Amino acid sequence: MPDTKNTVKEEKEANNEPLPDDKSLMTEIEEKTRTGKKEDVIDSLIAFERKRSLENLTESFNARFLAIQAQMKEVSDAFDISKEVDDIAKTITRIPKVGFDLQKLQSEQEGHEHDLVFNFKAYELLYVLERYLRALIQINIIEPNKGNLANKIRPEMIRGWQSRKKEEERNPLIDGGYELIDYSDFTDLKQILEKGRNYKIFEDIMNQEHFKQVISKLHELDPIRKKIAHSRQLTKKEFNRLVLYTEDIQTIFTD
Repeated sequence: MPDTKNTVKEEKEANNEPLPDDKSLMTEIEEKTRTGKKEDVIDSLIAFERKRSLENLTESFNARFLAIQAQMKEVSDAFDISKEVDDIAKTITRIPKVGFDLQKLQSEQEGHEHDLVFNFKAYELLYVLERYLRALIQINIIEPNKGNLANKIRPEMIRGWQSRKKEEERNPLIDGGYELIDYSDFTDLKQILEKGRNYKIFEDIMNQEHFKQVISKLHELDPIRKKIAHSRQLTKKEFNRLVLYTEDIQTIFTD
């Protein structure tokens, strides 16, 4: 698997202005408190709080992602070893069995177990990625633009979320209380990110070229995500592609 971390980091340093540190932000807020309007001070405080929220969110995402990714690589390596052993076993002359082929049944069962592990670990990784994207959109798009959200998110998409939320909250067997963004799906998240000039909202996290890379990889991950969501077994090739693409996305967001 190619190591894109250093390349991505170098490109970000070459193309992106660094985020202001906490000290400079606090200095700016103190200066506006002395000389500026009350609204300017409030705006600066909101910007400071949003920055801290994003830092905490990204740190949490990175920690969870790396732990899951390490487990996924172990699963992929274990699959290769198991397949090699299985291939060797198939070359050994076996005593015919009456009624059923025990080795064939065992091999099929082991293959099924690997499929289950692939899908389970893949779902775990996509869950972390999807929750992170929702939180980014909540903090960067929804909260700052509640008065004109239709300019950032298609109104029919918002109506769909509202319908799902109301339907769930009417069900006495289901606990509700989620944010509206929690009723989005993976396709919604992609469409929000690539709508109009929304990419500019994330300029403090990544430059436009990296933004395009993220969108491209999300599009390529979508068919894999659909297979997992509908309990269709992933192949090892798909599993490894998921690991590679999510690693690239994680590198862009956290470096």
